[in-house]
Amino acid sequence: MSTANTIGELIALKSKMQNVWVGIFFFILLLVGLVLYKDYGVSADEMTQRTIGLTSLAYLANLFNIRFLLGDAQPLADPSSVFLAQRDRDYGVAFELPAEFLIKVLGLQDANAYFFRHLLTFLVFYAAIFFFYKLVKLRYQDWRIGLLGATFLILSPRIFGDGFFNDKDLVFMSAFVIATYTLVRFVLKPGLLTGLWHALACAIAIDLRLMAVILPAATVAILIVVMLRKELTLTKLIAFVIAYLVLMGLLVVAFWPWLWLDPLGNFVMAFQNMARFRHAPDLIFMGQIIHSTDLPWYYLPVWIGITTPILYLILFIVGSAFTLRTFFTNLFGRAKTLWANEDQLQDLLFLGLFLAPLIAVIALHSILYNGWRQMYFICPAFLLVSLRGLVGLWHAVSHKQMARRVLIVIVAFCMGYTGYWMVRWHPYQYLYFNVFAGQFAKKYDVDYWAVAYRPLLEKIVGQDPRGVYSIYTHPGGDGSWQLDYHRNLYFIPYVDRARIINDRSENCSDYVITILKGNYKQYSEKKEFEVFDELKIDGQMIYTTFKRKVPIYEYYSPATGKPIDFASGHTQCFLKSGWASNNEDWGVWSTSKEAKLSLLMPKDQPKFITLDLRSFVNGKQPSQTLEISMNGEPQKKLTLTRFENNVVKLAIPPSAYGKEWLEMDFKIPTATSPKALGIASDDRALGIGLKSVVFE
Repeated sequence: MSTANTIGELIALKSKMQNVWVGIFFFILLLVGLVLYKDYGVSADEMTQRTIGLTSLAYLANLFNIRFLLGDAQPLADPSSVFLAQRDRDYGVAFELPAEFLIKVLGLQDANAYFFRHLLTFLVFYAAIFFFYKLVKLRYQDWRIGLLGATFLILSPRIFGDGFFNDKDLVFMSAFVIATYTLVRFVLKPGLLTGLWHALACAIAIDLRLMAVILPAATVAILIVVMLRKELTLTKLIAFVIAYLVLMGLLVVAFWPWLWLDPLGNFVMAFQNMARFRHAPDLIFMGQIIHSTDLPWYYLPVWIGITTPILYLILFIVGSAFTLRTFFTNLFGRAKTLWANEDQLQDLLFLGLFLAPLIAVIALHSILYNGWRQMYFICPAFLLVSLRGLVGLWHAVSHKQMARRVLIVIVAFCMGYTGYWMVRWHPYQYLYFNVFAGQFAKKYDVDYWAVAYRPLLEKIVGQDPRGVYSIYTHPGGDGSWQLDYHRNLYFIPYVDRARIINDRSENCSDYVITILKGNYKQYSEKKEFEVFDELKIDGQMIYTTFKRKVPIYEYYSPATGKPIDFASGHTQCFLKSGWASNNEDWGVWSTSKEAKLSLLMPKDQPKFITLDLRSFVNGKQPSQTLEISMNGEPQKKLTLTRFENNVVKLAIPPSAYGKEWLEMDFKIPTATSPKALGIASDDRALGIGLKSVVFE
């Protein structure tokens, strides 16, 4: 056998083994995703994203008279009218439209629809990991480094967690990775075929988020430099660029039905709207409440610094140093060039794709919110620079075996710890903070996606299969905010979902879910509540569920002959307006000249209702005038002259029967404050004190 044949067989065997290992890696990753994708809750924006996709789907159904989508409805005379009520019609639908189409085809509803979307989101992320592997392999010509790069991306906790439910930022990031790979292929080997694939990838990315226009800008800029370096003729440059841009433009319009109405005008409108986001909330940043229009320049660097594994941060600094040193050496050395070879071109591109969007957002004072999720698309470029740092260090200690062993141990330990953390806190990888964040639950927005409510709801309904529970999500305090849990009801079985009452006020709820930054302390100090459940990550509080010690349903269903004692804080539910916010050990004062009380009528139709009242009377205020109405009908007018023992018995009017609630209105025109009388500092307008109520 000749030497040439032997070498050929060895190369073929090596290539075969490479394919085996790569295949095993991605097969295991796929299995992991298929096992985990149902573990995550519904994010805050998923319903909105679905609406965006459904609107475009309705447009196509009406435009092309697609019967199985229209159902029994007749096509609209003007199909474009479906966009009129859609505020977010200027959002691309490259993911949402096919996702909602498949959901319709498969007939999925409620939880199954969201599970399917999470599966699709993961599969898109999975594709991005594969193309990231190819991108790294292309740069280093080594499949092992390619798999290491893919592992870097997988072991980025926030990216991995969002990769199962974030159909906005992670899907866009995934498309951006794929388009970056086609960009490198196109500029390294300009041609019609590589240009076609790049045009397709860029069009999809742009139809997910307009920020992707930086990709064609980078593509054209690099090709111009390549032409100036005499590596591409002007004729070919013009031909390739025109073909690429024209095809990309056609595909952008083709994949975005709203653009069909006015391709150029609507695209410009969408671009202008992107420049200033419609949503501008308050944010918790470094322990302070700041508005998203007033972000400090370091907002993004800080968020990247506290939510990225420290190993990657250190390697990024090293990789940036290697890349910039090479760049300046080339630029100011004898060569007077931007890059000396294809590897250096790729390194510059990766660093540029991270820094350029970051600098642009800071310089333009763009509106951002919820950490750096809108900028997740620069994370792969960040990791590529980090890999450059690791590979550079490896080569720097090529002759020092001990140094290489130390480097291997450090990298393996750091990545192993990150992997352990992700397994330990599954499915909360998207809540990852590193040690630089400190007390992150007090200083930053944590579960801004409201995904972590799912296990909290499951625990509430799981304690008693017969119970009915009213749950309240506190909107936050001290300027902070908190999203509600309603989206995650889709993942609660219908029989349990029907037992959750989610439209009652804070005072009428059995459970209150709070965040640490906000109203946690308030409920810790309320004697009528106790801690029922806590969600902690790394020992820090994400959510606390407070349970009312006495089920509010018992107060909502008063029986005839059963007194309702207003010394209990639980009765705040009935005090609609004009009453003190705190109950005293005897009852509660009215604090206005008008007060409203609502009570649930017992089902056995009582004849009377008796009230035990106090009256704010003293030497300077000898009496209080009181007028009482029920369901809008005047019932009694009386004058109270005693502080205690004011028992008022009223006949329930016939109009109250058959109604769920008995509404009582109190007018106290003589109500006044102790401060006004000069007897105390209390400035509340006190009139009557409600001690108890009983139906008879």
